[in-house]
Amino acid sequence: MTAAACTLSWHAQLADLPPTALQLLQQAGASDPYRHPAWLDNLAHEVSFAPQQPGYAVLARAGAARLVLPLLLPAAGTGRATRRAQSLANYYSPLAHPASADDASASDWCALLQGLRVGGQLSASLQASPGPDPATGDTLRQRQPLPLDSLQLGPLDLASPQAQALQQGLAAAGWRTQPYFCFGNWHLPLPPGGSERWPAYWASREGALRNTAARMGRRFVRAGGRFEFVTGAAGLDAALAAYDSVYAHSWKGAEPHPGFLPGLARAAAAQGWLRLGLAWLGAQPVAAQLWLVQPPRAHIYKLAYREDAASYSPGTLLTAQLMQQVLADPAVTEIDYGMGDEPYKQQWMAQRRERWGLEALNPATLRGRALQARRALARWRGPRR
Repeated sequence: MTAAACTLSWHAQLADLPPTALQLLQQAGASDPYRHPAWLDNLAHEVSFAPQQPGYAVLARAGAARLVLPLLLPAAGTGRATRRAQSLANYYSPLAHPASADDASASDWCALLQGLRVGGQLSASLQASPGPDPATGDTLRQRQPLPLDSLQLGPLDLASPQAQALQQGLAAAGWRTQPYFCFGNWHLPLPPGGSERWPAYWASREGALRNTAARMGRRFVRAGGRFEFVTGAAGLDAALAAYDSVYAHSWKGAEPHPGFLPGLARAAAAQGWLRLGLAWLGAQPVAAQLWLVQPPRAHIYKLAYREDAASYSPGTLLTAQLMQQVLADPAVTEIDYGMGDEPYKQQWMAQRRERWGLEALNPATLRGRALQARRALARWRGPRR
């Protein structure tokens, strides 16, 4: 397949994507919920990213999508100073990897990232195609303003094949890149097995955690405590109302985008990922946790407990219940505790890794060169200070 058959297109919504591009996202989302169309659609619709707006860069060859890169692009008419794009991600996003065909080549990555760098003056190897693709009839839309001065991609697992291909493509396309730290990520690799994994796992935890769970578990039951688990649409509205009640009485501030979590829970229920756990004391919900279970991983995504019920350790008890359920699923081989290095995560997990981002600067634009000089000056000053 020659480079001349390459097409770069831009699409403002998932509904505008060519079928082969949507299929790529669905395939990527089969093992990573943060690349699934359901995740991206909920994020784009429930979060305001102004003055940027979501978009999808699609690299296709012979009418078949090879790469899909979800981005936040400068909104039309916002001016020359805002030619910066970043991954379609924010503080809700533990990962933000592109979607790629299994046989995507180095030239595919280079072509996509070169298209972002040179913008409207696409290189000879790239053909802007604002009309229907002759091979498929798909409508391809190119968005402006381009070229970009800078590109921020992440959070990424830099050890993953997608992130490594991305870094190679950025270098080959002429971007100047610098990695930056995002956050620590605690996780628990699991041995093969099912229900028999729980006793061994629980015995490996610190005695203080096990003693707290045993002592508070008895107290919780005596006080009329119970647990509820919602995995589908049935009972979900009531469970979300209980979650909101817990969250409102927790130590956490108000959600900046209140529609995001309910939208995620409904999308997860439709996809079969949802594990929404609730701890109740009588008629009052006192702890709530939202997990996304999509083998081979279970993601501990969101949790809260009522501060006035802290003496029962309801969060600890609910985590233990959900851990036991997930460990019983032989298809789950890892539990991921999301973003951050909070000490309590180390009580449950075994290993730490890091998520990084990549800042790419465009040496072909004046602002890109200015940003590159500014970053170099900051690195030079840092050790001297």
